[in-house]
Amino acid sequence: MSPTGTGKKTRAEIVRARRQIEGPQKKPQPRPINKPENNFSAQARVTARKTSSGQAQRSYYGNNVKGRKVYVPLNSPGAEVRLPSIPNIEIGWRLASGLLAIIMLVLIIGLFEMPIFQVSDINLQGAVRINPIDIVDRLDIVNDSIVQLIPAEIENQVLKEFHDFRTVDVTLGLPSTVTIKVEERVPAVLWLSEDGTSQWIDQEGYAFPVRGKATLPVTVQAKAGPPRPLSSIGDTQSVLDMLLNEDKYYIPTPDVEPSFIAAILSLRGVVPAETTMIYDPDYGLGWNDPRGWNIYFGTNTEKIEVKLAEYEVIVNELTRSNIQPTLISLEFLRAPYYRQEP
Repeated sequence: MSPTGTGKKTRAEIVRARRQIEGPQKKPQPRPINKPENNFSAQARVTARKTSSGQAQRSYYGNNVKGRKVYVPLNSPGAEVRLPSIPNIEIGWRLASGLLAIIMLVLIIGLFEMPIFQVSDINLQGAVRINPIDIVDRLDIVNDSIVQLIPAEIENQVLKEFHDFRTVDVTLGLPSTVTIKVEERVPAVLWLSEDGTSQWIDQEGYAFPVRGKATLPVTVQAKAGPPRPLSSIGDTQSVLDMLLNEDKYYIPTPDVEPSFIAAILSLRGVVPAETTMIYDPDYGLGWNDPRGWNIYFGTNTEKIEVKLAEYEVIVNELTRSNIQPTLISLEFLRAPYYRQEP
């Protein structure tokens, strides 16, 4: 009952009555506003990419170098001091290649400068008449670094300086070994000139100085030098090879015509004992006959037996005719002749 006593309900009473009938209703909760969560792990994620120089991008705060922590204990129990971190150095391919280059540079400098790699002596093998000291003086390679020497150049120089050698083989060995293996030429002829000079000539026609002793050569007393080889005049290819290699490599060529040396050796068995073979550029090879004249057979001795037989016939005829010649020539088999005047 209302206080007024009229029986009319107020608005507040009506509302309370309606709530009692409908029951209490939940007030709808307001929807929360979606806000981005603070994902610190996402913010800390960093993507590193290679730059044009192949290096990773640097952090905003500088190089992120991992270090090894070092703690030094103190005298007090449980007390220690932390020292600055020691960086962990990682050896990469750039550092390794740099160290290798430095090591190679040091080795190269050592090869050129260290005394252990400098030539002090030469090992000569196969030489009988040549003194190794003579080769050392001519080559002038003592105190040179072993890495500066070229075997082909040394071989070329030895052949050029010493015609006594037929072949030369040079080998180098560390730290400073130089071995020269040679093959000496065998003297076949001892050539004595009127001016007092002498030289040896082998069967191939190569002339070289007289060194030491040799018992096999045939002695020839000559009024002029031996004939030059025909190839040196008419062989165009030999001349071309010499011109192309003038300043590079020495190409040995015969000094005497090999067929001329063969002719000398063929007369070795027919020359009278205790008689020296002689050579005159106008008449060729021969000897001084003990009966008082010079006999010449030219430079072609292919038919020496026939020439010797004809020579005896001529000598018998001259003796029967009481003719004393000074020269008999059988250079031409079909046209022999003699001379009485000097």
